[in-house]
Amino acid sequence: MTNRHQERAEKIVATFKQSLDKKVAKQITDAQFNALTLMIREVMGEEAGFAAEQLEQVIRKLRAESEKPELGM
Repeated sequence: MTNRHQERAEKIVATFKQSLDKKVAKQITDAQFNALTLMIREVMGEEAGFAAEQLEQVIRKLRAESEKPELGM
C-alpha cells in the first residue's frame, strides 16, 4: 500500500474521531483507531487492485482489436 493510502486513511480516521462526542472518543483506544486506519488502507488497496485489473482487461481488449487487420477499407 502506498503512503498516499496511509495518509488518506489517517485523515479519514482523524475526521471520524473529531465527529465523535468527546466522551465516546475517549472510550476508543489508539489501538482501535489504528486498527480502523489499517482496515481503511486494506480496502483502498483492494479497490486499487480491482481497478488495475479492470484497466488491464480493457487494455488487452484494445490491443487485441488493434492487431486485427482491417478488411474492406
